[in-house]
Amino acid sequence: MQLNLYGGLRLKGGGILLTIYSAPLARILMERNIKTVDVIYSGETIIIQPGSKHKLHFERINSTPIIPIYVGKILPQAIVNKIKNHKKTIKTKILIKDIAEQRDLAKYNKAIRYVIPDNDLQLNANDIYELSAHVTKANDSGPSYQIKIKHKLFEEIAKRKTKVIIFRKGNIFFVKRDDAKGIAFNLYKYPNGHPVIYAPIPPEIITGFEKTLFDKGRRSVKSRVCISPAEFNLELYNFFLVEEEQKLARELTNRNIRVSPPDMRIRSGDLLLRDYKSEIEITTIAPSNNKQKNGAHGSTGAHINARICEGYIWTKNKNLDKYFVVIDKSWSEYNWVNELIDLVKPNVNVLFTSFKKDWENKISEDVLKIIK
Repeated sequence: MQLNLYGGLRLKGGGILLTIYSAPLARILMERNIKTVDVIYSGETIIIQPGSKHKLHFERINSTPIIPIYVGKILPQAIVNKIKNHKKTIKTKILIKDIAEQRDLAKYNKAIRYVIPDNDLQLNANDIYELSAHVTKANDSGPSYQIKIKHKLFEEIAKRKTKVIIFRKGNIFFVKRDDAKGIAFNLYKYPNGHPVIYAPIPPEIITGFEKTLFDKGRRSVKSRVCISPAEFNLELYNFFLVEEEQKLARELTNRNIRVSPPDMRIRSGDLLLRDYKSEIEITTIAPSNNKQKNGAHGSTGAHINARICEGYIWTKNKNLDKYFVVIDKSWSEYNWVNELIDLVKPNVNVLFTSFKKDWENKISEDVLKIIK
């Protein structure tokens, strides 16, 4: 009885850590109460077999468990040196002997719960928010596909354990609330606090192109996912990271302007005006007391310069109709700022504010006058 897998070797805390990314194997080991194993290195393969020399630990127990094992003492020095010099995870072969076999993992994968969606599912077309996602395939036997999303909106849905149906129209995924038939997203947070939200998806909705890439060894394929925040009783303006962004987004929403936070994987403005091919960038940096820093190429002024120039570039390269840069009104006293504003008009509009009480009302009025 044996099982062939792959794992990753990397440097951690001065030691060499082997991570086995196999939730089925981890579940099997936990269910069978296997707490220790023997680990040896032979023929460029790490062999794991019954024994008592290495104590097992599990991470992500409540979501997708993985198995980390420190193996530096069993590896040849040449391999250890390669890992230390490489400073990145190195793929390695793993042979599991007399513990589990391929069909055990296949049984587990078939037990993974997903929902095959109906063909007639739709979202409210007036309230669709689109962002990036990834389709992944597990390294284990049997069909095991997931959709993974990194966004605070989906983090909130996962925290609430709201049940959903995941379906597809063409290449785009859609997430629809379904309290009766749906499944809940899983949530994992990296040590830096960034969330990844994921759920199993049926093989029936994986495209032929994706299957070809997976057959060639790819583990992840870029995709897009759409959701209706209103269907989940969520307001998009609550998912902006900065207080000023939230205030302006809320005010624009109250004025019936659909606003979205940016896709974190794509460089863009702070607020996306979804119906107007326009974006808004907000920067609260005020001029420095050191006047030399406030020139177009000074350490403070350069930030303002860059935001305005980026807007000009993006109205050309991203085919935006309008780009707004909201900055502290003190910058209006600098000639180079006013000269730059004249150069980038009319597609780039610089709006000055004090960022004091009700500033967002006046900025919203200014934005509406330009885009309407």
